[in-house]
Amino acid sequence: MIFHKGSIVKHQSGEIKGIITNIFEPLSGDVSYYVVWGDGTLSLHPEHELRWASIDTPLSIKNFYEK
Repeated sequence: MIFHKGSIVKHQSGEIKGIITNIFEPLSGDVSYYVVWGDGTLSLHPEHELRWASIDTPLSIKNFYEK
């Protein structure tokens, strides 16, 4: 799984941006995402059709109390 819920993505074929609302991870096969697009439509897409829409990517923050 590359994208997390709330990630801003775009489809590989265009510049319209959308937000990941749900994630489907089957036991076997590709991960799929429900995306709400900027025009208000909702659609399901496999992971390989989506790209990051911004340069910001999730950061993993280290817990400084762990050794």
